[in-house]
Amino acid sequence: MASQTRQPEFVIGEVLTFSGVVDAAIKVIDNYARWEVLVSLQQHIPFLAHPIIPLVLLVLGMILIQRSMRKTFSRSVEEAGRVKLHDDHGKEILPPLKLPSMMPTYIVIFSGVIMACVIALIWILTYSPVVASSPLPAVMVPIEKTKPWNPPASVHPSVPINAPYCPNGICPTAPNFGTQTVNNGPPPLELKASLAMSASDQPGLIKAIITVTPNQPVVAPTAIALEFDNPIKSMGWWIAGSATTTGGGPFRNGKHAMVSIGTSFSPQHALLLTIYSELPLTLLADPHLE
Repeated sequence: MASQTRQPEFVIGEVLTFSGVVDAAIKVIDNYARWEVLVSLQQHIPFLAHPIIPLVLLVLGMILIQRSMRKTFSRSVEEAGRVKLHDDHGKEILPPLKLPSMMPTYIVIFSGVIMACVIALIWILTYSPVVASSPLPAVMVPIEKTKPWNPPASVHPSVPINAPYCPNGICPTAPNFGTQTVNNGPPPLELKASLAMSASDQPGLIKAIITVTPNQPVVAPTAIALEFDNPIKSMGWWIAGSATTTGGGPFRNGKHAMVSIGTSFSPQHALLLTIYSELPLTLLADPHLE
């Protein structure tokens, strides 16, 4: 009766002293400390982080536990053999004792390895990575307007100069008298590119930034093509001075890549291309318009 009258008091005492809460908190802290030790060991000893290590440790632990149990049982049998039992007729009774076999442990380990191999094979055969089929949505980035060009005073001399009349670039004066051909058009377009590696923000992919600088303004819309030694996964673009990557329009990935450009660029505002690939890239030639 005394124990029954103390039991409610003991429970109420535990509640009032928060002993159960303290025990639970100590258990949580202990488990957290053990995880911290394991994580720190994986940082200093890299092979512990390998996925095969837990399986190897588990198998070795099962084998060692089984061998320890066999040795303990064997010693118990030897101690029990010192005490001999006899029946009513004085005949010695031999207890039917037998050491446990290691075969169940080996069967469990072998079955686990076979199951893991089957699951890995099924995963490899059915795995299909998801590849983005469309680039980033198009975002039009306004270009800062350039200031009008004011020629220096030396261009406007105070003394008038008598220049010959040359329609369409052909001057009817000596010594050719209109037989020469003068090209007054702009120079041919040249696109110079430079490639630089950058820290990737997509796991498993390499990021590169290509700066394309033309020798004259390029009016949008247009498309620019590039030749690489290895295929690319995706390509986006923006104009120097803007912090937004844009895309949209027809595009082509791979070694012979192409992307649509929806904003004009110039020598003062170069075109920047963001490239993602699985292998390191080398630009085989300067880009060109398509």
